[in-house]
Amino acid sequence: MINNKLQVLLCSPTKGIIWCGISRWTIYITDYYKTNKDNIELELFPLTRKIKCYDGQNQIVRLLAGIYEYAMFLLKLKRVLTKKKYDVLHLVSSASISLLKDLIMLWMASRKKTKTVIHFHFGRIPELYVKRNWEQKLLHWVISMADKVAVIDKESYDTLIQAGYTNVNYLPNPLAPVVSKIIGENIDIQKNENKIVYVGHVVPTKGVYELVKACREIPNINLKLIGAVDYSVKRDLYLEYENNSKNKIEIVGEQEQEYIIKEMLSARIFVLPSYFEGFPNVIIESMACGCSIIATSVGAIPEMLGVNEENPAGICVRTKDIEALRKGILRFLDNRALSENYGFNARKRVNEMYSIDIVCKKMESIWKSTIK
Repeated sequence: MINNKLQVLLCSPTKGIIWCGISRWTIYITDYYKTNKDNIELELFPLTRKIKCYDGQNQIVRLLAGIYEYAMFLLKLKRVLTKKKYDVLHLVSSASISLLKDLIMLWMASRKKTKTVIHFHFGRIPELYVKRNWEQKLLHWVISMADKVAVIDKESYDTLIQAGYTNVNYLPNPLAPVVSKIIGENIDIQKNENKIVYVGHVVPTKGVYELVKACREIPNINLKLIGAVDYSVKRDLYLEYENNSKNKIEIVGEQEQEYIIKEMLSARIFVLPSYFEGFPNVIIESMACGCSIIATSVGAIPEMLGVNEENPAGICVRTKDIEALRKGILRFLDNRALSENYGFNARKRVNEMYSIDIVCKKMESIWKSTIK
């Protein structure tokens, strides 16, 4: 260690042409360590994609673009690791074919006697260890090469422990400090009793069509969808909802975070009916806003909401189950006391488990364990 501080190189995507949950996580962590430098010196090595790929684009073109960008990352990392000695390289990964790049980066760090942490930001590990396909084999090699592994959900942790790995750690995502700040500045916002909010990409795999169908038969509600949306999807959802319901639907597109948090603060119910998730930030954010939450049983969501605990912070339903969504919404709408209790539990759970101070202490513990 240099100057008695742990030198950490964080290799992670940040804001670029692809703006996702991992990018936001990167910003939260780097911002935190700008003001919390007593024991940690953290530098960012951005894995930011600069070449945009489009749906329907030629697969060979996409592959070549990916190979070029990954090659540039590796060349740059070689220069960075040669220039300075780091104690720990913390590599964030969403798996798939990029595991090949992860393998090379871990190998490069080991050659420089730098300890490594691979941090998986996806929730498909249990599924992969059932399929035992090429991705699982790559995942095994990456886990075996890394000094420590961090996963974002307990199911993935349990799967890897049962598979015999001994270097695995559970590390949830934190609530962003900026979200806490926005909430603190808007404590006077009151809940709209009939308001239901969804936040995320407005695409079929997020369950938005099921949500619209579940809500169209419920009287006197205000449904608002916030997030990037294509014109064709927006048109179809308007037609689906307004041709079959007396209620109105608002599809407002992508918005700034302050707008989103204020909408969550004013919503009684937050719904996330996704088919696939890892550790969605919008669940933590809606919990912090005291929403009654209904979501699908995917990724880390059931454990985030503590659905099997004494004081659950939300309800989980199966994916693509319109009737279960409708019943969950009605359960909260018809029982205000129940709704308020779930909202109270959600706020309490966030503060106790997902504050950035708590999560970063866990992460620092993982870093330090690599050099003992």
